[in-house]
Amino acid sequence: MTIAACRIAFVAPALSLLISVATAAPPERSPGVMFRILATDQDMQLVPEVLAGQFPNRVLVAPTIRLNAADLGDTRDRFVTLVDGFLEVAEGGSHEFQLTSDDGARLWINEQLVVDHDGLHGPTPLVGSISLPAGLHRYRIRHFDAWAGEALELKWRPGPGAGFEPIPESALSYDATASRETAPGVKRIVHALRRGRPGDGSPLDRVHPSFIRGDYTNTSRLPLSLDDHPLRGVQMLTPERPTGAVPLVWLPVSEAVGRVVPVPLSHGQYAGHLMAVLTDRGGHSRIAPDAESGAVQGAVFRFSGGETREISDVLHTREGWIVMTHPLPSPEVGDLDQVSADIRRLFESILVPLPNVAPFEMCSVALLPNGIEILFTQPLDPGIGWEPDSYHVELWPFDAKERRPPTRDGSRVEVRSAGVSADRRRVFLEIDSIRPNHVIYLRLLPPCHSEAFEPLWTTEAWYTVTAASTRAPRSQFDPPVRPPLNVLSEEDRAAGWRLLFDGTTPAGWRGFRRADVPDGWAVRDGCLQRVGAGGDLVTVDQFENFELELEWRISPGGNSGVFFGVSEEEPNRHIWETGPEMQILDNAEHADGRIPLTSAAAAYALYAPRKPEPQERSADMQPDGTRLVGLFNRSRLVVNGGRVEHWLNGLRVVEYEIGSEEWRGRVSRSKFRDMPRYGTVRRGHIALQDHGDRVWYRNIRVRELK
Repeated sequence: MTIAACRIAFVAPALSLLISVATAAPPERSPGVMFRILATDQDMQLVPEVLAGQFPNRVLVAPTIRLNAADLGDTRDRFVTLVDGFLEVAEGGSHEFQLTSDDGARLWINEQLVVDHDGLHGPTPLVGSISLPAGLHRYRIRHFDAWAGEALELKWRPGPGAGFEPIPESALSYDATASRETAPGVKRIVHALRRGRPGDGSPLDRVHPSFIRGDYTNTSRLPLSLDDHPLRGVQMLTPERPTGAVPLVWLPVSEAVGRVVPVPLSHGQYAGHLMAVLTDRGGHSRIAPDAESGAVQGAVFRFSGGETREISDVLHTREGWIVMTHPLPSPEVGDLDQVSADIRRLFESILVPLPNVAPFEMCSVALLPNGIEILFTQPLDPGIGWEPDSYHVELWPFDAKERRPPTRDGSRVEVRSAGVSADRRRVFLEIDSIRPNHVIYLRLLPPCHSEAFEPLWTTEAWYTVTAASTRAPRSQFDPPVRPPLNVLSEEDRAAGWRLLFDGTTPAGWRGFRRADVPDGWAVRDGCLQRVGAGGDLVTVDQFENFELELEWRISPGGNSGVFFGVSEEEPNRHIWETGPEMQILDNAEHADGRIPLTSAAAAYALYAPRKPEPQERSADMQPDGTRLVGLFNRSRLVVNGGRVEHWLNGLRVVEYEIGSEEWRGRVSRSKFRDMPRYGTVRRGHIALQDHGDRVWYRNIRVRELK
């Protein structure tokens, strides 16, 4: 059987599969590059989406892809740049591109992400590559500038051994019919969803644990048949190519190129689901049908990754194996039956299912009239899952008849309540606003892990609602009894402890250099939380020799800090001009976590915390001594006559003496060297830092030392 025959025999005719590459003829083109500049009044950390129907503030045309800052006029900070055009490639093959930006930028060619240089940073370059045939290709760049400096430039490597050069005008063009109309004022944007580790807002980079890579031996291929599948006869919807029919599922594969091939799964908890295989080396999705909802609809999850080669065809065997065939290097070799087994292995990826293995993840999502119910593959850890804020839900409207795919407006849907079943495998989210012709976007936020402290394999789900649910409404589960928070025992009081936070009011705290508590700090669920911009908090009282204990929880990628010896006297304008800091951080995602001197529990920029020995760590602790992100950590700060100790989750991790020769040497080599009062205030305020991220503090107590 030839490769071409495989394509015909094994692609299911029952499903209308959509190709994400735009194949329409290009419009009339003009040489050069068109930049559309849109001003916004919002701070950004990632490239945002721009709501449709808005005219840019400026339209610039240049011969090459280099943003000239002198042409920006008064639009020099907090703006978004949109670049859409065509790239002419003279010779086919692998092509390298260098994208330099300040701040973040992303480059797509033929809807494939080539360079992802997102985030806050200076004018630094990043290189990506893509294989392109000779001819015309669509490209787009999305860029944002936050503050202080702006840059955007794309170069390519014209040949092997050559350096990166500006792309010539002869290779660049844009839509000559595109509007050049502009309008003043700030534009509405939708902030990008957080992109964390693989599986948490980012594509997976490994094969799903319920599969292992197998050898090509003793397999019996069968035609791909979906005749008896719950998803038979319906269509899939991809971002670039909406269809005229009502779709079953929205496939979030905007950075994929090629076909989407459905493969039925038959092993373990995934039996009856589909694996949507992307043929462009991308990750593969899993589709879980929700037949009992009364309509043909279901949820999509990221499922498997790690493919490094293009896929020609997808087959499966009687044993449930999934065989992905890769293109052969020579067009003369066309008959797979004539190729030896050794050669065949080079051009096939085989996934062998493990029926009794499943990582901790969402297995399915069920639609109810009053919300959704999530089924997990393993039980949740006791005590978590009950916080509505741990579930990020958005509704994205779509109109298949008008060929309009789902769109985001940036608004978050309220989860009225969250409850966990007695077996801890189901979570019911009470939501009032779910309606047909919307995609439910669900993101699970920390804390969410199994009873064995296993993190989620993936954190996102997309449920396409084509019809209202016919199930009966769900009543909420009974919540567990929680231990009391923010209280002292008689023994604590006798030992000299007093609360700095009573769990109901922010009494005892105020804003730095102000008399009231900023609106960005709130008391919720027994925690003093930073929920919005408000500035740093300080204690009303001042302390000299003391022992402070508290529990803290940080958002993914978040940053905060606990300071002591803080002075509000002139000329001090910031808490860190006088007060040393005990760092509060998510080491896993924040860049500071990669540097010991700025990681969690460090004396910021001066003393790194020691890592606990394996025998010192509990089951829920990570190698750096912090607990899984989203769980509360216990910190202790001891300040006594210049001697300082930092404790983290029961372990002393930092010791130093303020004013010692070692201390003075470290300060002189740090960013604090030009702050003459740093670390010199013996009696000062304790402060909680607003670093722009969400943070929770509770059980804050202090006792003064002689």
